[in-house]
Amino acid sequence: MKDIVISMKKNELAYDIEFMTYKVAKVHFAESHPIAAHEVAAAPSDQDFIDRLLLSGIENVRNELRWCAVRHRRVACDDKISGPILSYDIILRIDDNNHADLQVLSSLIHDYLVDYAVYRHLLITATSFAPPFAALAEAALNKIYLHVREEKPTRRYYSF
Repeated sequence: MKDIVISMKKNELAYDIEFMTYKVAKVHFAESHPIAAHEVAAAPSDQDFIDRLLLSGIENVRNELRWCAVRHRRVACDDKISGPILSYDIILRIDDNNHADLQVLSSLIHDYLVDYAVYRHLLITATSFAPPFAALAEAALNKIYLHVREEKPTRRYYSF
């Protein structure tokens, strides 16, 4: 068995969430309804809400991978006692012959967390635009599960 740690940087996740909600707001509301556009776009002032959404998304990933996820919370902070969250870590204990690619898995989890947070944010601010992001999040979570479940094919050695 081996442990792998997938570390998601909070600032990268927050940037992508803010960018996606900004794009939805800009494309659909900016010219006709500037006040609505401002409400739809996530802003740094929404950071506490985004943190809660990301933690909820992390728990969804851990639940989906419950057969291999290590269940202790490990959240990196910038000082030893308390401080702002800098990254979210997911620790997986997988079989040695599992070929889950850490970079691919990290990218899939990042995509899921962004889509999930954007979906939940849009449920409040622009409900009609939320369903496509829910579908993207669900598909990403399924890809995460499938990627971790795949195992290396066994090699067969033939003697001639």
